[in-house]
Amino acid sequence: MKTVILALLILIGGSATQASAQNKKSKKESVTFKTDLHCQDCVDKITKNIAFEKGVTDIRCDLKSDKVTIDYRADRTDKLKLADAMKKIGYTTTIDSTSVEKK
Repeated sequence: MKTVILALLILIGGSATQASAQNKKSKKESVTFKTDLHCQDCVDKITKNIAFEKGVTDIRCDLKSDKVTIDYRADRTDKLKLADAMKKIGYTTTIDSTSVEKK
């Protein structure tokens, strides 16, 4: 009987851990920055450098509109840290607050 109860407790504990991990993964957001993109080299520089920031899951750059959209995990970073990372590699940014969305 003790073995059955112990096995049930282990199963319940494992399920709670998995649910907790899934909740953390679901905290994804997207932010769009208006920046000064000039050429494909700018796109490559941003893509290569910002991809290594904690929590970044995807980057999309649009040369025509001078916008960079970054998808990220909200439990690992935030839009201000990402803006700072853009500044460190030489780009001024303005956060387009109308495009911030939770996923």
